[in-house]
Amino acid sequence: MTDAPRSALVVMRPGRDTLPTSARPSETPTHASDAARVVSWFQDHGFDTGPVLGISFAITGAAELFRDVLGAPASGASGDTAFATEALDPELSDLVEAIVVQAPADFGPGNP
Repeated sequence: MTDAPRSALVVMRPGRDTLPTSARPSETPTHASDAARVVSWFQDHGFDTGPVLGISFAITGAAELFRDVLGAPASGASGDTAFATEALDPELSDLVEAIVVQAPADFGPGNP
């Protein structure tokens, strides 16, 4: 196993404070206190975290940390890899939609 850091995107569920007239409730940011609890959980388990942007934030850590804390990932049809949210504390797993490692781009350096 490599010691190179890996990153994933934690996608939280949209905020619950959506007004009934909101045109795009799925884009409502997660409530700040809920987001802070989720970020804190990942930090407490050894991950480096990025800033919360909308309904998501990045986590970074060694591959072994991902495996030890989140378990084995599952591959999706798009080439993305996802970790099960069941590894989170039960009161937090309801706040997190997905933990995803995006597949590398099909273009750019090394991908003509």
